[in-house]
Amino acid sequence: MEVRVTRKTGFYGMGSPIKVILNDKTFMLNHEQSKTLTITEETCSIQVSFYLLKSKVYHFQPQKEPLDLIIQMNPKMIQIYLILFGFMLLMPLLLRSIAVSILLIVLFIGFLLKFLHQAYIVKENGHGTTS
Repeated sequence: MEVRVTRKTGFYGMGSPIKVILNDKTFMLNHEQSKTLTITEETCSIQVSFYLLKSKVYHFQPQKEPLDLIIQMNPKMIQIYLILFGFMLLMPLLLRSIAVSILLIVLFIGFLLKFLHQAYIVKENGHGTTS
């Protein structure tokens, strides 16, 4: 079975390659790059990582037609990150409170810990192409 893996992570991390682990094969993908591999195993799994950021392990079954997988950044993570980052910049300036600053830092650390293993999403491309 052929598996095509395409990175479509957008602006975030576009200058650095991400590591893709497909069964026991490890390779790197740059921004907007695709790679096609042939899989012979009965069970297949893929995980993506970039330093501490990872995706959940995605399991799939071999099939006759080629499988097209897309790697994306988790949109929920990006939204929460931007909101928290904005609050971390604005709230201490507006309220001038050390308690608010500490609370925002604790929330930010909690956010980072929660999303470390959900930063990337691996999904099948339903249209058969990655355009």
